[in-house]
Amino acid sequence: MNTENVNADSSSADHRTVLVTGAAGFFGSHIAARFLRAGKNVVAFDKLNGETTSSDEKQGNLGRLRSLAQSIPGAEFSVFRGDVLDEASIREALEATSPTACVHAASMVDDRRSVSHPREYLTTNIIGTQTLLQTLAEHGSVRQVVYISTRSTFGQVDSPGQLIQEEAPKRPINPYGSSKVGAEAICHVYHHLHGIDLNIIRIFALYGPHGRPDMIPRQLMERVGAGAEIPKFGTGEANRDWMYVEDATEAVFLAAHKPMGYQIFNIGTGRGTSLNELIATAEDVIGKGANILHLPVPPGDAHFVGIADNNKARLMLGWEPKTSLRQGMQKTLEQMEADAADEA
Repeated sequence: MNTENVNADSSSADHRTVLVTGAAGFFGSHIAARFLRAGKNVVAFDKLNGETTSSDEKQGNLGRLRSLAQSIPGAEFSVFRGDVLDEASIREALEATSPTACVHAASMVDDRRSVSHPREYLTTNIIGTQTLLQTLAEHGSVRQVVYISTRSTFGQVDSPGQLIQEEAPKRPINPYGSSKVGAEAICHVYHHLHGIDLNIIRIFALYGPHGRPDMIPRQLMERVGAGAEIPKFGTGEANRDWMYVEDATEAVFLAAHKPMGYQIFNIGTGRGTSLNELIATAEDVIGKGANILHLPVPPGDAHFVGIADNNKARLMLGWEPKTSLRQGMQKTLEQMEADAADEA
């Protein structure tokens, strides 16, 4: 475990105003909510496109954030529409709000889609990150950045229970994973050249309320109850380290308050779950059997992706996952039912 470049005063840092890129998306909106609940001013910066989360769902996420901000004393919430590839729109948000921290969650995601759109992923995730960091360095108000990376940087491993440490070889098997490896390298460059405190959070598989439509846990919760077909790729033995989104947002929140130079953290539960087990858990929570559609494994999919060795995050961030798979799936179902009742 590399603990070099840790500042002498690395205990904590307070930030009144935080810029969150990608704040209208699934993970970004949960990150923004965590800072709002702490009474912070959150500046949401989002392209508001509909590539993986629809524009309507993004507007719904922003609406919930506005309502949350109104209910928290001292919290403020503002939205800037812009692209991380566009320096002018980034600068507009910075000059209007002067944040001291930035969580960079804006990204093109989806391993499978990246196989057919490699240039888009490489451009947005690498050049977009460089453009953001350059603009942050020139403006000067942001002292700390948390970059949201992914377990896809590692590619796949040989066995389902293999623990992956931060220093493990990066062997991505799709353009999405390779774009995040490149973005991590750009982050190190800007730490080295400009002295930006930068913590990288490598997120393993996420699920939870208001998840993206491409996420299998959301598909399970929606389709099992409706009796619709559930796509099952391969034998169902494919293994992921599924983590409830609120546990992941806590890691991001802690990382934003820990100036440690340049550090990388694997954030996952440390426990693998097969697709078969995930389906069985959804069936148990919903109380209904799944209608399985058997399909071949698509190109770019990792069979075994490895399990997060989260010891470094436990030691240096004081973080640990708290939500079991069944608890998280139950919370997700309850939120889906509440949303449906609100729309009725």
